[in-house]
Amino acid sequence: MSTTGHSASSRTAAQGTRGRSGSAFRPGPGWAASATLALLLAAGGCSQSRPEASSQLQVDAFRASPEERAARDAADAAALKAAEAERAAKAGSKADAKAGGKTMPVMTAAQASGGVTDAVAVTASPVLDPRAEVTAVGEPAFVDSLVGQINGKPVYASAFLAPMDAQLRAEAEKAVAITPWLAATERQIRQRLEQQVRDELFLAEARASLSSEERQGLINILQNIRQDIARGFQGSEEAATEQLMLEENKDLEAKARDERDKLLIRTLVARQIQPRVNVSWRDVQKEYNRNFEAFNPPPKAVVRMIWASRSNPQAADEIAKALAADPSSENFAKLAADRRVNDFSAGTAGLLEPVQFQAGKLAEAKLLGEAVLNDAAVKLSPGQIAGPITRGNGVKAWVLMERIDQEPARTLEEAQLEVAAALRERRFGQEASRFFGRLMEQGSKTDERLMVQRLLIIAADRYIAGRNLPANPPGARPAPAGSPATRPMQ
Repeated sequence: MSTTGHSASSRTAAQGTRGRSGSAFRPGPGWAASATLALLLAAGGCSQSRPEASSQLQVDAFRASPEERAARDAADAAALKAAEAERAAKAGSKADAKAGGKTMPVMTAAQASGGVTDAVAVTASPVLDPRAEVTAVGEPAFVDSLVGQINGKPVYASAFLAPMDAQLRAEAEKAVAITPWLAATERQIRQRLEQQVRDELFLAEARASLSSEERQGLINILQNIRQDIARGFQGSEEAATEQLMLEENKDLEAKARDERDKLLIRTLVARQIQPRVNVSWRDVQKEYNRNFEAFNPPPKAVVRMIWASRSNPQAADEIAKALAADPSSENFAKLAADRRVNDFSAGTAGLLEPVQFQAGKLAEAKLLGEAVLNDAAVKLSPGQIAGPITRGNGVKAWVLMERIDQEPARTLEEAQLEVAAALRERRFGQEASRFFGRLMEQGSKTDERLMVQRLLIIAADRYIAGRNLPANPPGARPAPAGSPATRPMQ
C-alpha cells in the first residue's frame, strides 16, 4: 500500500493494489471534480455565517496552485518539526538541570561505531521482475488528512470529525440544499475547533507546570480514574467500554484520559487563574450601588381604560350606569372587553402595559399619553375609577387604577453573596481570557480559518457529495453575478 499527499497533506491508499505505484493521488468519485464544492462556490459558500471570510477562503482553497498547496503543507510540516524540536530542547534542559551539573558519561567513537564497520555495501541496479505489473483493482480510498497542528500536535480530519459524524450524517440526509448545510457545518466545525485549541493549549501549559513528582503521579491518577469508571459497571471494564461506546463513542481508556485532562485543566485554573480573582467588600458595595434599581425595583402602575364607542350613541350612558351599579375592577374589565361599547383595546380588556414610576412620586408619573387622562390617572389609588373624562375629540373615557406592583427590595446585606458571586464570575472570565491570550501568543498552531476551511471541504466530500442537491433552497436569492463566489474554479 502506498501513500501520497494532496493539498491538505492527505494520506491515501488504493484499495486492493498490487506492487508499488509512484503516481500521485487520484481523487475518487467522491471528489468528482468537486461538483458539490462547485455548487458551494456558485451559491456563495458559507457567506450566510461569515460573509467576511468564508466565501473568499473557499475560493482561495480551490484556486490554489500545486506550488501554493505544497507551500502550505511544508509550512505545517515545519511547524510540527519546530514544535517537536522545542519540546526536545526543553526536555534536554530539564535533564541537564536534574543532573545538577554533573558530567554525564560519553561513549567513545569506537564504542559508538561498534558493529557498524562490519556492514558491507554493494552497488548494483535493483533486481526487478519484468513480469510484475502494477495494477489498481479498486478506486483510491480516502484514509485521513492532516489539516493542521496545535502546539505540535497534528489535527487529523477523521479524528476531529468522529464525534460529529452521526449528527453531520443525519443533517446531510435532511438537507434540501447545499449552502444551508455548509453554513451550519462550518459553525459546528469552528466551535469545536476553537474548543480543541483552548483545550490543547491549556493541557500543554498544565503538563508543563507539573513537578516531576506530579508527572509520575499521573500514571496512578489515570489508573484510579479508570477503576472509578469501571466501578460504576460492577467493576467490569468490558461493560464500561461497551456502554461508553454506545453513549459517547469512546472506550474506557479514552474516557479515562478525558477525565484526567479535565483534572489537569482544573489544577491549572486553580493555580494560575483563581489566585488572581479577588473581590473585596468595597467592590461589592460599588457594584450594589451601581445596580441599585435592580435590587430596589421601582413600583409599576397597572391601568385599564375605556373609550366610549363613537359608533354607538348609547355607549357612554350604558357604561356610566354599569359602573355606577358595580364599580368593581372585575366589572370594569368586563365592560372594557365589550367591543360594542369600548373603542380602546377591547381585545386586552383595556389593559395597558405596566408603567414604572419613582417610588412616592406617583403624582409626577407619566402613565398615559393624553394630559387630561394622565392627570386623572395619577390621582387614583388601586381599585379606584376616574370618569367620565371628556377627551379632546369629545369622546368620553374612564380610567381604572387596577393595581400598583411593587417587588420587594433587597438590602446590601441581603444581596451581598449574589453580588460577590457575579463579580467573581466576571473577573474570572477576564483573567481566563488574559491567560488564554498569553497562551495563544506563546503557542504554535496552524491558522484556524485555514483548518476550518480544510475540514469543511473534507466534510462536504464525505457527507454530502454526490447527492445532487441544489446550491440554494427553492426561492432563495443566489449570490450576485461576478462576486468571488460565482466565478468559475480554475
